[in-house]
Amino acid sequence: MDKLDSWELFPYCVQHENQRLHDCFRGQSFSFGQLKGKQVQSTDLLSWNIPVDLIDTYVLSDTVLDNEFICNCSSGYFGPRCEYSFDFFVPIEFKDLVYKQLLSRPRMTYSQVNSTNVTCYQGLIAQECDKTIICLDWRQICDGVLDCANGADERECLSLESNECIDSANDYRCMDGRCIPRNFLFDKQFDCMDKSDEGEDVYIFDAICAWEPSIVCEETWLPQRGEFQCGDGEIAQTSFCVNNRDAVYYRNMFQYDVNDNNELTPTCWIYLICMSNMYDLFGFNCSFCAHLLKGNFDECEIHIIHIIMRARAYFTHFCSSDVYITFPSGPIISSSVYTLFMENFNTSSIAHKYGPYPDYICYDRNVCPFKLPISLRSTTMEINNLICFMTHGLVGSRVTNGLRNWKNFLRHMRRLFSSCTTNFMVKNKIEKLFYCPISEKYISPYRILDKFDDCFFYEDLNIDDKCAFNLTDVFQCRNEPTRCMTRFMTSYDGCDDDSDTLYPGVCDLPNDWGCQFLRGIPLPPVHFIFQELCNGNSKLQYEIDGETDETHCDEWIPNFSQQNHLCDGVWDNENGSDELDCRNTVVRAVSKQCGANEHYCAQRNESELRCLSVEKAGDGNIDCLGASDERNTYCTSSEAEYKCLNARNCISIDWLCNGKQDCRMNDDEELCPWLANVGFFATIEFICQNGIRIDREWQRCNGIMDCPSGEDEWLCDLKRLRTFIPFSFHTRIGEYPQIDAKSPQLSLLTSSLPTMKVTAVTLSTFTASWYCHRGIAVRYLDSTVRCLCPPAYYGRMCEYQSDRLSVFLRLIVPASLLRTTGDTINQLPSLLKILAQLVIDKKTTYHEQIVDVSGRKHIFYLLLPINTTKHERDNTYVRFDLFHVTRNNVEQLAAWKYRIPFPFLPVNRLPLDLLVLTDRICQQHICGIHGHCKMYANSNETYCVCDSSWTGQNCNITTTHCHLSSRCIRSGSLKSICVCTVGYFGSRCSASFDPCAVDSCSYHGQCYPTDQRTTRYACLCNPGFFGIRCEFQEAELRVSFELNEEISACIITFTDLRPSQVGLLFVQHRVLLKSIDVHGHITIRNANEMAVSRFVLLETFGVNISDYRLHILVLRRNPTVQSLTTRAIESNRCSHVDALLLNRTLIELVPLAKVKLYARVCQRSPAVKCFYDEAHLCFCDVVNAPDCLVRIRESTVCDKLPINPCIHGGRCIQISNQNHWDFTCACPACTYGALCQLTIEKYTLSFDVLFGREIRPGFPFSKQSPLVRTCVGIVVCLILIGLILNALCFSTFVQPSASDAGVGIYLLILSLVNQFGLCVLGVKLFFVLHTQLSSPSSINHHVLLHACAILEYLLTILFCLSDWLTVCISIERVINVIKGVNFSKSMSRRLVKYSCSCLFVFTAASFIHQPLNRHIITDPRSLTVWCVKSVHTPWQQKYESVIYLIHLIGPFSCNAFSAVFLVVTLTRNKAKVYKKNTMKMLQQQLAQHKHLVVSPIILILLALPRLILSLVSACTKKPWLNILFIGGYLISFLPLLDQPTLPTPSPPQIPESAPTQIAEVAT
Repeated sequence: MDKLDSWELFPYCVQHENQRLHDCFRGQSFSFGQLKGKQVQSTDLLSWNIPVDLIDTYVLSDTVLDNEFICNCSSGYFGPRCEYSFDFFVPIEFKDLVYKQLLSRPRMTYSQVNSTNVTCYQGLIAQECDKTIICLDWRQICDGVLDCANGADERECLSLESNECIDSANDYRCMDGRCIPRNFLFDKQFDCMDKSDEGEDVYIFDAICAWEPSIVCEETWLPQRGEFQCGDGEIAQTSFCVNNRDAVYYRNMFQYDVNDNNELTPTCWIYLICMSNMYDLFGFNCSFCAHLLKGNFDECEIHIIHIIMRARAYFTHFCSSDVYITFPSGPIISSSVYTLFMENFNTSSIAHKYGPYPDYICYDRNVCPFKLPISLRSTTMEINNLICFMTHGLVGSRVTNGLRNWKNFLRHMRRLFSSCTTNFMVKNKIEKLFYCPISEKYISPYRILDKFDDCFFYEDLNIDDKCAFNLTDVFQCRNEPTRCMTRFMTSYDGCDDDSDTLYPGVCDLPNDWGCQFLRGIPLPPVHFIFQELCNGNSKLQYEIDGETDETHCDEWIPNFSQQNHLCDGVWDNENGSDELDCRNTVVRAVSKQCGANEHYCAQRNESELRCLSVEKAGDGNIDCLGASDERNTYCTSSEAEYKCLNARNCISIDWLCNGKQDCRMNDDEELCPWLANVGFFATIEFICQNGIRIDREWQRCNGIMDCPSGEDEWLCDLKRLRTFIPFSFHTRIGEYPQIDAKSPQLSLLTSSLPTMKVTAVTLSTFTASWYCHRGIAVRYLDSTVRCLCPPAYYGRMCEYQSDRLSVFLRLIVPASLLRTTGDTINQLPSLLKILAQLVIDKKTTYHEQIVDVSGRKHIFYLLLPINTTKHERDNTYVRFDLFHVTRNNVEQLAAWKYRIPFPFLPVNRLPLDLLVLTDRICQQHICGIHGHCKMYANSNETYCVCDSSWTGQNCNITTTHCHLSSRCIRSGSLKSICVCTVGYFGSRCSASFDPCAVDSCSYHGQCYPTDQRTTRYACLCNPGFFGIRCEFQEAELRVSFELNEEISACIITFTDLRPSQVGLLFVQHRVLLKSIDVHGHITIRNANEMAVSRFVLLETFGVNISDYRLHILVLRRNPTVQSLTTRAIESNRCSHVDALLLNRTLIELVPLAKVKLYARVCQRSPAVKCFYDEAHLCFCDVVNAPDCLVRIRESTVCDKLPINPCIHGGRCIQISNQNHWDFTCACPACTYGALCQLTIEKYTLSFDVLFGREIRPGFPFSKQSPLVRTCVGIVVCLILIGLILNALCFSTFVQPSASDAGVGIYLLILSLVNQFGLCVLGVKLFFVLHTQLSSPSSINHHVLLHACAILEYLLTILFCLSDWLTVCISIERVINVIKGVNFSKSMSRRLVKYSCSCLFVFTAASFIHQPLNRHIITDPRSLTVWCVKSVHTPWQQKYESVIYLIHLIGPFSCNAFSAVFLVVTLTRNKAKVYKKNTMKMLQQQLAQHKHLVVSPIILILLALPRLILSLVSACTKKPWLNILFIGGYLISFLPLLDQPTLPTPSPPQIPESAPTQIAEVAT
């Protein structure tokens, strides 16, 4: 059932029949074989109203089962065998059917009332209850009245009164002691069961609850009030229950029982019943009593008091025997309170026409051990072991002052003896509770001064200082330091100084300023709109920091009176010239015959208004009735505005034309001469000249012309009610941007959506009966009656009340989940599904699945099993699992676990505002190899998320229970629970469901199935469209940026004005953007709105708070444009007012004093177009005056997240739009990524940083940028080519002849290191892609954590090790040259072992800090995982920089030195031997051994890009620079493709050296 911003899901169920039908009662039967032969699908069966379980069985049946059949029911019939039907055959929605049946029920007469007409609670407490007057209703438990003789209904109830909310900052304590999320407070829906969260009278909806099937009625519970609760949400405060539960209660109480040793005869009992005026309860009537008492029947219609007096006389004469008479014969409260009468009925000191008071009220001290108030102690006596006191001792209390009948008397008795409930349980004083010393009762201190007298003798209403109790959620009146009140009272019985209602605007929508104020959200100190300042009407009744709205207005009046007081409904000039020619006003409408310089003028006995020149107005002479032309001279009071002719007195305009002469000259009635003969009716109605009758109270002077000529609004402007002009739009900016006539204007789209025709029906007497109580009556086999029961009831007639938990749940999800467009195969969108499980003793006993489509608050029931024990209740909790569901996958996002508050109560409520963040990973290994451990979002407890086809608490049970890709959940339940993919339903998700085949989104969207029980399907609208069927087009705004400063993050806010809240901007939509090109352009849409709003603001943010900037993008008078192009320019930038005042003294003024000086800002600089403060957005108009609007500047602090998600010094910027939230990070220099997780430091390079910046998380590989796909191709080629070359190198140097010297071993090891490094590079690439492109549920976080720590570490040390191995080869080559024929190969081989070991230890130890500094972070919006480096301390940064330089410059320098040394040494040796010129020998050696020079040069050139990239800052701001860096980084891996560039000396130096020859050939 669709309510305001909520979705209620109530399944109606019928109790199973013992008789099993073997044939279809009304319909055609088909065997499974026949249906499968005809290829009947599950969607077809669903349209037949077939039970879901039967459809599931049909789909899963692999063989042809001819013994199983399905019934295709005839129209109007349903059930497995078509055995049920309603009394009509019309197309009607089930929710409408429920309303119709309830509305059709007439009120039963008392003769029809019996005990079967009430519903009863039969649960645990009812079983423990000793004796009651009527069977328990669940609302009687903890209601403050002892209904059970043994007090079972009031045990443990003080825990409600003493309860405090744990998180008082985010929770609100209802008056009944329960807690709700603070965001649910004042959200226009009752979330507290006692309705104390909306500030409305708790009885406002009770009268309709007899016909209202909503959860508000089913669970209304008002403890501690003493009211009789009717069992369906109705409160019998002053009247009787519609369902007559109170009649059953009073009948049982006053019933005559012959087996009760009654001291009265039946006739005397009837006398008492007649005398008590309660004869209707027993089928009597007044005529019967009159006949019995030989009275006159006319007395029943005229003077019923005569019947009462006659019954009293008869009883005194015929029935008096004992001194005291007990009536009723049993107790009136539990088993402890009785009422006694004296035999002659004369001791009652108060006579009343509605019957006698009891003379004595008696109670059992053993049950109710409290002391009597002092006023009653003098009249006490002991009678039959009861303590009795005389009723007249209560004179002056509400018992006698407000008594009208026995019902009212008993109501007060319940409240008087409610102290027994706390005294029954409390032996010692409880510090958390307030003790009523006279009433002797414990109550919550929150009930003090709450408008209700919770203490019978008013002790709670006579407290002077409620603030002294230090309560967590009260409002303290500004000017009354001892006056505190609960939040829900601020709307109707608040502070005397009005500080509880002193806020701009009203509370219409949950995000309104007024609602946030009432909710207790910290707001800027703004109490009224800008236009109410210095207007002559005091808004503040007290000073705030020495200021009010009407003090220090010296600079205000000259600047603003002329502008802001034009056409505001009040004459500010003596002649009213400021109110002339005002368009679109009621005054102008009623004086349409007058000119632009004329006022209307009423005369005596004239049916039309005349016109008066402005020159005659305000001249001291009265020319018009009521002195309307001299209104600033006479009758200036706001309560008496009309001046009578020839008299000094003034009267209210409400007295005009009311049929009574209030002025001496009767001119107050001669204003309306057509009403001269109306008489009395003129007091309640206003009759127009054409005879139309309107309500005087509501329609006269309401600002609307209800009469054709407007006579109902004549002289109403004398009330001096100033109408504020919210905004003038005459600003220096003007209308921005300017548009031409060709711009698309708003045009409403007509919808041709199919609607269901509901035929009006007249329900039969059967369906209109009370047989099913709160359920729905259906026919069984066309004859007998069966009942469809809502969740709150069970039984054949829905006569028993369920133990249940109602859940009020709202999801606040990341915007990334709302932007999902669908899976890649079927292009079906994703859904969010909520699985709620009621777990008792680790077993799921009830569950419900909810599809979150609308983003509304979800309301549903979780039912407890019948006869649940106290131990089981204490071990009960609710688990919520959130799933991301597509056509082919069900992915678990998060889980919550909540204990049930107050488990002893039969009906409980769990209101939750669940913030969807990333699920937390735990390090425990309890889930085996087929699952991974996670932590609940609201606690540190752990649970397992199992892989596909695995289930169980530890993911150790294989399962094929759930069909296809559905998720199987088995949390201790007797059978598994299946969470179905999109388009499937049933207990095993085997049945397909495609309502889109018939009903589709006929406009600009895509249809997809949701829940076969409710909405059935929804539409995923294409970008730019919205509506149920995507039938409306969203407004589009194209923004080009022409700004001077870089934008790290920005928010574009669509704001507008609302007629009901003048002077106040409200937010329509907010868009969060990151890293905007200051010279680029974007296109955004005003979500769910057809026009661009009047005001569009651009807020930009940087790393520091001082980097905030505000620009005006749009300023339009009328929101009628569907598409608009604008520019963000520096000239439309608004500065903070403190930056413009340029005076420290003015800047330090309190806000209320500072705002009155805003004229200086506009007058000082003509270039200033707009400015802002903490609560206002101001514009300078064309006459150099400010025109300000109150702006709700929503917080951008990331308060929804437990920690700041932006690392490396980034600033988190957050927005909230309705039910979703989003954030972005403003990153400092050299940091990138959604979370500023990618940082580039000097001397360090990381593949994550360079490559990760280009990846689009969540998008498949095919939709990644060309750069990403190219990089992947290059890395794959490097690995394949390297594999070939390194394999050849390895196969060569693994030969014994090739490794007889150290250089061969070096080359062998180098080939292994190189290939391993290339493989690690490939794994690293796969790691980055996997974490960004894969579904979060498919990621093993334990593996990722180790991969994050190891991969970059391995890649770094392998790369460095490769470089140092080349150095070793170069050094050995140098040694070879130096030693010549003395070179020792054996020594060379021995040195290889030591040098390689030392190199590995040195390299690994150098970077041992890397695994410790790396960890995994998760983006709480998209759940994508990043491997990041921790922030270093300064000494760690210096250490890492030095180490990187050593490993980069060291090998580079060694290779260069060895190349030069070799050539120089060879040249000198040759020159000495051959005695040639050194330069010629150098040229000869270079030509002969060019490979000795070229190969080191090549190594140097390949290492040069990596060295340059490390030495040069890589803070790239342009995409092409990042491409250059990625290219250089990949080039640096070319040396790992084997080492063909590492030659050894030629044979003359090392003869017969196979490795050398092979190396030279390779070179």
